[in-house]
Amino acid sequence: TKRADNEDAWGQRSGSFVVADGMGGRPGGATAATAAVAAALDVFAGVVALHPLDWSARIATVNDVVMTAGRRAGHDRVGAAIAIVRCVPGSVVISHAGDVRIYRLREGEVHLLTRDHNVGAEIHSAGRDPDTMVAARGKTAALTSFVGGATSWQRHSLRVLDARAGDQLVVCTDGVHRRLARHDWLTTHQQHPDCQSFVDALVDRAAAVGSTDDRTALTIRI
Repeated sequence: TKRADNEDAWGQRSGSFVVADGMGGRPGGATAATAAVAAALDVFAGVVALHPLDWSARIATVNDVVMTAGRRAGHDRVGAAIAIVRCVPGSVVISHAGDVRIYRLREGEVHLLTRDHNVGAEIHSAGRDPDTMVAARGKTAALTSFVGGATSWQRHSLRVLDARAGDQLVVCTDGVHRRLARHDWLTTHQQHPDCQSFVDALVDRAAAVGSTDDRTALTIRI
């Protein structure tokens, strides 16, 4: 991103990959995102396999760390969307809360592996059109799950996926995915097969088509 006050954060350690996006409209977005990434890398360090309840307990720890970091920085209410990819033998475990997305590119196709946790997505999943609901106007991007709240983290998702040689996962904030069409992903990947050049090109493409938000993309090739 080119913004001076970047509220995205990312990190990787020993098979764990994390991207977080500080919530807009709240003070301390950068604090929340940075704390979320550091805590997630700590709690999943060295873990090979986890029962879903154990995974949730570790997300709860991440949530507590974010809340504590916010209070120490003088902010009563902080929050961050987060996505975690954990590579284990033969499979990939993904979890997210909020609207940081995870995509998979496989055999010339791009697949969205996550569903946004926001008002618009929740309404749409219930079979309604958010655009026709007066009460939802201006609120469709509001997050329904994030780390940094008393209970909001509890709606985080968890999936275990097969891993194939050649798969490429992309974890990115809404500053990237909100502006990109399906053909942007495929064309960019074909033109930039190297991991670093691929994510650089994704970020640049999002900016070229009008994204003014913080833009972070991380990619993992199996």
